[in-house]
Amino acid sequence: MHHIYNTEAIVLMAGAAGEADRAVWLLTQELGLLVARATSAREEKSKMRYGLQDFSVANVSLVKGRAYWRLTGTILAEQFYTKLKDTDTLQTVAVVFDLIRRFIPIEEQDSVLYGVIRSGLLAFTKSEINKHSTELLLVARILHALGYMPENLKYNELMSSDVYDVDITADIKAEIVKDTNNAIANTDL
Repeated sequence: MHHIYNTEAIVLMAGAAGEADRAVWLLTQELGLLVARATSAREEKSKMRYGLQDFSVANVSLVKGRAYWRLTGTILAEQFYTKLKDTDTLQTVAVVFDLIRRFIPIEEQDSVLYGVIRSGLLAFTKSEINKHSTELLLVARILHALGYMPENLKYNELMSSDVYDVDITADIKAEIVKDTNNAIANTDL
């Protein structure tokens, strides 16, 4: 008998797999990043399809098979696709999610990183937020949590915070941009 794992997950991306299945990239709170197969999730009668939409947060049930993870159930917790105000914001979040898929190792649990990404996703839904600053802080915090960003006394306090509506001075912003670009370039991913 296989163990069923129940955890909260952010759906980073989902795509067709076979006739009616979906392959879903999930960032889970307890299992880390993983790709799971949802059998018959593309069929109209499927109850799982609502919890597997891109940019959603769902409570998922997973079973580890020999070759891949299998989704056995989903309950939609929050749908961010409709809360993200415009196509620019959707594209920005999609770029951040692509970065997550590139940098986070598969099946490596990190609840701190999950919290950073979850709070960043929530920050994008606020109407008064600066999208560019939010994207910069989210990417820098992800890279910092993964250990790619250097320690910098100018902005270390910003990296450990989960607040996104902060005023960043031009020199600190330039420093974060420089260190973020260097971190991405140095990873060779």
